[in-house]
Formats: sequence, C-alpha cells, structure tokens
Amino acid sequence: MSAEVSQSIDAAQRALAAGDIARAERTLDALLSLAPDDPRGRLLRAMCALVRGDIARAEPHAERAVALDQTSAQAWSTLGTVRLPHERHADAREAGLRATALNPRSPEAWVGLGRALRGLGEDRRAADAFRSAIAIAPRRVDAVAALADALLHDADAAGAAALL
Repeated sequence: MSAEVSQSIDAAQRALAAGDIARAERTLDALLSLAPDDPRGRLLRAMCALVRGDIARAEPHAERAVALDQTSAQAWSTLGTVRLPHERHADAREAGLRATALNPRSPEAWVGLGRALRGLGEDRRAADAFRSAIAIAPRRVDAVAALADALLHDADAAGAAALL
C-alpha cells in the first residue's frame, strides 16, 4: 500500500499546486479512508482546508498530522496557522517555536511564529521572527509587511518607514 499512498500524495500535491482544491480533497479523502494515519495525507488535507478558509476543518487534520509526526516542521507550522484565527496565540507560538527549531530555514515557520508573537503583544520578538523570514526569503512581501507592522507597534516608525 506504500506505493499507492505515495501516488495519492503526489496526485494531491499536483492538484493543490494547480489550484484544483476539490480534486486534491477527493484524492486525500480517498487516501485517508484507506490510510487514516498517514501524516502527509493529514497535513495536505489540513492545507486544502486552509486554502478554502475552513479553519474548523483544517484544525483536526493539522492536530493529527502533528500527533503522527512530531518531527514535521511543516505540520507544526500548519498547526500554528490554524490556531491564530481562534486567538490561541500561546498555542500558535509553541507550534511556531517547534517548527522553527525543526527547520530554521523555513520562512513560513518564522512568519507563523512572528504572527503568534504579535498576537501576544511581543512586538520586538515578532520583529525578530519576521527578520529571520526575510533573511531566508527576502522577497516575501507578507514578512516585510508584518515586520513593518510590528515595528510600528513597537514605536519604531523610522524602521517601519524604511521598509515601506
């Protein structure tokens, strides 16, 4: 079944990359009915729900992906992302810390951590997280905008203006 699982994961990733969320979801739902404990399938299913803006559907898949693979930085980062809209910033921060520890070269993990820290009012630490994301991916507009916002909230208008 391992080859079938890999083929399904590949097909779902292609569909997701092509923007065909419905096809990716159908592929993943079929996969998860046969292999409910596949962490990659759970992670991708959470990502599909996030793309749709369905946080409630994304959360259990992200939680399960982390439970199944504690070493997946992407799973931790995704879990942090689904925690933010519920204003569970402390939980999102913990997920972001795990994600950045597992993969310090992931700009997504640093941006997620920064957003969680901003939600907790830790603007200076958030700015440092956004800077880390920018150091890895300088063209990441969301990280630059988030850094400017964190600097403004930390009363560093000059630093924010330099970014904009």
